[in-house]
Amino acid sequence: NVRLGLFMRALQIALVAVLVYYFYISRQFYFTASADMSLHIWSTQNSCVGGTADCVSFTEKAQQDLQSASFCTNPDQYNYYYVDSQAWEYKDFQCTSSSQSASIKMSDQLYFPTFYQEDVTRNGESTSTNYFTTAVEEQQTAVLLKYSVLDHKKVSRRGYSHPGPNEMAILIAREMEGVDGAVQYETFDAHLPQESGAFVVPVARWLAVAGVALDEVNDAESMSRSDEAAQASSNSAEVLAWLSDAHAKGWYQPTFRLTGVNLVVKFQFYNSVGARGVNLQAGSIDGVQADDPEIFRNDWLNDQDGRVLCLAVVQVEKDLWTGLPQVWFTDNGHISRFYEGVKIEFQNGGEYGQFAWFDPQTVFNTIASVAVYIGFPVIIVNMVAVYLCGKTSKVYLKAQNQPVNLGMMFCNTACTLMMAKTAFDSISNGEKMVTKEHFDRRLKELFAGNKALSDDEKNQMVEFVYQCLDNEDDGSVTLPEFCTALTAGCVVSVSDMAAAFDQQASSGPLGPLFIHGMKREQELVHQELALEASPESQDTIKKVSPAQDDETGG
Repeated sequence: NVRLGLFMRALQIALVAVLVYYFYISRQFYFTASADMSLHIWSTQNSCVGGTADCVSFTEKAQQDLQSASFCTNPDQYNYYYVDSQAWEYKDFQCTSSSQSASIKMSDQLYFPTFYQEDVTRNGESTSTNYFTTAVEEQQTAVLLKYSVLDHKKVSRRGYSHPGPNEMAILIAREMEGVDGAVQYETFDAHLPQESGAFVVPVARWLAVAGVALDEVNDAESMSRSDEAAQASSNSAEVLAWLSDAHAKGWYQPTFRLTGVNLVVKFQFYNSVGARGVNLQAGSIDGVQADDPEIFRNDWLNDQDGRVLCLAVVQVEKDLWTGLPQVWFTDNGHISRFYEGVKIEFQNGGEYGQFAWFDPQTVFNTIASVAVYIGFPVIIVNMVAVYLCGKTSKVYLKAQNQPVNLGMMFCNTACTLMMAKTAFDSISNGEKMVTKEHFDRRLKELFAGNKALSDDEKNQMVEFVYQCLDNEDDGSVTLPEFCTALTAGCVVSVSDMAAAFDQQASSGPLGPLFIHGMKREQELVHQELALEASPESQDTIKKVSPAQDDETGG
């Protein structure tokens, strides 16, 4: 059926195209593995040691904020009422450059307070003060990275963020949605390995990459309030008045300096092959375009084998308050502080990024998979042929499920042998062998009308056929040799037929279990033949025959 054949070929070609595209896109010819990671974090304060001329130290920045920062000189604009079932007041702010603005380390997090509310209780009297901290952006995070990965040879490879074998360079990036929903990364600063091993980034840079400014409004939905809720608050008149004024001034939402912001930094490691599938684009901050990451990636990874590229991907969660409570007890009371600030969480542990190596075993497995998938079109076309083509399907189904009848196969061989005897006698003219002259005359008669063969080619054909028939190489073809050639196309050969009825032949370890019926029929036939051939049976026949003649009058 030409149409079914074309349909099957079309399915196979389409399947091969899809598989090739899939294996190319997913790079199935590579062995891939993700890295295990561990890190150590701490915070530092910029002291401008070895820095540039325009560097501002942490201490200098703190003093500048006290004198000129808007949250210190005009703190009323940061007033905020969180209205739910009651009003939470944030007002009467002060600025401080004390040690309370220092960072707080919590496991795999660094917390930089931007605001805290301090309640002091002494001798039964309480005071409450709201503070903005200074120079938060000038503080720095320091990270020491370590990764390990098993390559395609099951060899463990380890690397660190300091110079040496398998050294890494780090690109700060943020995740973006690309074309067709694909993930791409906007990259910014590149950090080469340092002797100390520390990957140091100012808090200001993390915030800039995340697109957050502390003095901007936090427009998250969870920060909004309603006038209806304000009316139900305990001091509704004051709150409603403030909300009305805030509408006019555009102060309706709180700033990040008050609510804080949660940044999540996730590290992803790539070797030269694994990095090929990562979509990197140069990012920009305040109109300043970062360097092309492709140039850096190629120069770094291709310069020396074993180098690794690490992406420090920043994600921001701005719809959560970052509150952190702390309490200290004194002889005559206690001090409690409730912080809000920049919380930078470094994801530690787990598997990150992708390493890839060309692996012949993976290629072999891919080819084997393709070979298996190629069989599916055959199955589909077979189902169409035997089930979905009406009356024709019945013919296809019958041909496909044609029963095997051993008895008829034996009969076919036996009849072929008898035909071979007749043909042999005809060709040999009654002699016991067929000579080359007999074959030469008969074959040339059959090919007399064939103009494609010359006389020499016909002679070569006769010589080839006769040599194939002459198994004993005695210059003649006997009847057994002729029968062997004529029954070559039969399922059951002459030797198979003889072995099947040979009582001494082995039936194999499982033969009695699966061919018991055939053997049983042979045994019954042998018993009948033996009974007919025995002297006792002949005497019985002689005795019975006269009586039968008398009864029949014969």
